[in-house]
Amino acid sequence: CMILIIGGAYQGKMAFAEQLLEEQKKNGKAGSIFPQFHMWVKAHMEADANDKISEHVNSNEKNDKLEKELREKLAQEPDTIIVCNELGCGVVPMDAFDRAWRERTGRLTCALAAQAEAVYRVTCGIGTRIK
Repeated sequence: CMILIIGGAYQGKMAFAEQLLEEQKKNGKAGSIFPQFHMWVKAHMEADANDKISEHVNSNEKNDKLEKELREKLAQEPDTIIVCNELGCGVVPMDAFDRAWRERTGRLTCALAAQAEAVYRVTCGIGTRIK
């Protein structure tokens, strides 16, 4: 049962994830935390830095490859708690790569939220269940 935690930078997402993980362990589930999902996406995009920026978002092949790797990762550890910064609430970046990264991360978190058993938004250390 995958759980997604989103929220702004430095809002207590990791502490909240650790609390959820402790609850899972008390209930006999061996879960794990996937921290900084947004940086994982960025690292994968930077690995493809030789490609045109527009292809980062518009290439179905690249999106499918990244989604496939993510599905495989989650299949190995189905009780994962994914922690991701919310990137879409601030100023739109001027840099094309950063805009592409922001969009890809947003699209992937939408897909994760659809699959997740629960989605929490954390603000000031307080998690609110939104799914």
